[in-house]
Amino acid sequence: MRRFIVERLNPHFGYFYTVKKSLHAGKTQWQEMEIVETEEFGRVLLLDGVTQVAQKYEFLYHEPMVHPALAAHPDPKDVLIIGAGDGGILREVLKHPVNSAVMAELDGGVVEFCDKLMPEINQGAFADPRYTLAVGDGRKYVESTDRKFDAVIMDMTDPFGPSVMLYTKEFFEHVKSTFRDPRGMFVMHTESPISRPNTFKQCLRTLGEVFKYRRTLYIYIQMYAVLWSITVC
Repeated sequence: MRRFIVERLNPHFGYFYTVKKSLHAGKTQWQEMEIVETEEFGRVLLLDGVTQVAQKYEFLYHEPMVHPALAAHPDPKDVLIIGAGDGGILREVLKHPVNSAVMAELDGGVVEFCDKLMPEINQGAFADPRYTLAVGDGRKYVESTDRKFDAVIMDMTDPFGPSVMLYTKEFFEHVKSTFRDPRGMFVMHTESPISRPNTFKQCLRTLGEVFKYRRTLYIYIQMYAVLWSITVC
């Protein structure tokens, strides 16, 4: 029987795509994880059944999550990435002349299996000597680290369930405290203004309570089938 992945973006709207075969399915300490082969997107990572990243056109998401901020910063030497265990954002960060890139990822299993089954996403970034993996809660890392960063890029699952704690004013203030100096920049996806307008507005409102400046980019992401937003602070 043909298998379909159905994504509900809100109670009234969504999309589907077909699966050719499952390449890996299992459960890590934190979540159900599966990598599937599809007709439309190539290989796709699913976490708890929800589409996270796909081979096809993945650059449409990863590039704008990195380059506007790092190109605008006059001297981005040390970068913190929160989440993003597939390695796509790390890959783009390492295209800049940074000294270090720390990736705080809750689930080391995501890093391991994406490197094994979707290596074209990280393209060797996991082997770069500038990269350090910190397996653990991203919020706790930000709250406890003594390191200072020129940019912080957050690529977490959507702000529902446990992840909601990474979308609060208190957390954004902790992020700001990790900046080396006032030139520090913070980047995060801020949901879809089309399919999740209330969440989108709340994200921008909360960011505005902490950061003086913010600029929002709007892009169409095929693997989400909707207009998406990325905000640089």
